Amino acid sequence: ADHGRDEDVDGDVDSWRDGGVEGFIALWELRDEAASLLRGLASSVQDRIMDEFQPKDVTRDVNTTFCKFAKMIAKDSSREGEEEDDLASASVKVQSEEVREAEGAIADAHEDFIRKWDLHEEAQEILRSLSPQLQHLVMEKFAPKHDND
Repeated sequence: ADHGRDEDVDGDVDSWRDGGVEGFIALWELRDEAASLLRGLASSVQDRIMDEFQPKDVTRDVNTTFCKFAKMIAKDSSREGEEEDDLASASVKVQSEEVREAEGAIADAHEDFIRKWDLHEEAQEILRSLSPQLQHLVMEKFAPKHDND
């Protein structure tokens, strides 16, 4: 379904309300990290996030956008006096369970990418110096044109 910001889409976007948090996770196809982050927050913060989350570009995976948004709302809510430890405890849960697993997968992906493109040391250092999001984007989008030199 198109989750654009048009008024006639409200039925789709609001359909998660019947299923609560799990319905919202299913609607936006949130992966484990994003889902764990949402589940670990206080219900008042969850409600605010679910009410206000409206990504502009839904043609791409919204998980990274969701995590940034949820962390911003949780941090903002903690400043307003709500459950200050929610974000920290949710983040710790996510990190302890999934970061180790993800780090291994990322390292494997890096090595595969480096071997596939036969990257020299300087290129490898540049790749590793990028944020995880940029590393992923570079590895996903890198497609040099083959010219007849």
